[in-house]
Amino acid sequence: MIPPPRPRRIGSAGARSKPALSRARAEIRALRAEVELLRAASTTDLLTGLLNYRGFHERLADELARCRRAGLPLSVVAIDFDKLKQVNDSLGHRVGDEALKILAREISYGVRPSDICGRVGGDEFVIALAGVPEADAHHVVDRVRAAAGLTVPGIGRLGFSAGIATMSADGGGEHLLQAADVAMYEAKRRHHNDARSDRIVALRHSSEQAIVDSQRLVNSAIELQQQTRSGRTRRERTLRERTVSKRHRP
Repeated sequence: MIPPPRPRRIGSAGARSKPALSRARAEIRALRAEVELLRAASTTDLLTGLLNYRGFHERLADELARCRRAGLPLSVVAIDFDKLKQVNDSLGHRVGDEALKILAREISYGVRPSDICGRVGGDEFVIALAGVPEADAHHVVDRVRAAAGLTVPGIGRLGFSAGIATMSADGGGEHLLQAADVAMYEAKRRHHNDARSDRIVALRHSSEQAIVDSQRLVNSAIELQQQTRSGRTRRERTLRERTVSKRHRP
């Protein structure tokens, strides 16, 4: 006759394993928290606390997918502030960094908590507005302009140019951020040529425009760069001529 199995008894070895298991679980929780911190650091702009280029792209991709499923529009706003280079050159980068922090905070005040804000360049910010059509995106830009009213002594008010690109409820949006950039550069170009021009340009986007948009973006950037450099060169030449004239004056 086979004897019945003897019941297992939890002895001192089992008791000793419980603290070890608790420590292992605590270490796993600590490692997970550290991974989350590292991930947040890799997607956050350390200066302003907004999303950086990578973080904004990741969140934008999620929002695009969500809006497509729900049949909602999505607008992206690209904002480029004026005179920040002048602030850095005249008052130093520390003052320029403080100005960027203030502007980032004011932009956040001007949008909804659910909207996605990021800093994707030196003085360029972007906002993703889920469920917001183009007409309403203009109102958002107006609110941001009113909120981000920073005036720097000796420099003046830091205005901005804005570009809007909107994905319709049934459209594609893979190049939405690029299209918003195109519109923003167009707004800067118009304002450079005529200070009274509207500083908001909306570009109706479709995925078929990707190549055209890219070329327009490059052309607008080159043209604006050439105009700025030409104007700076003329001012420098005039200043040199005046200096030489003063030196030779009897």
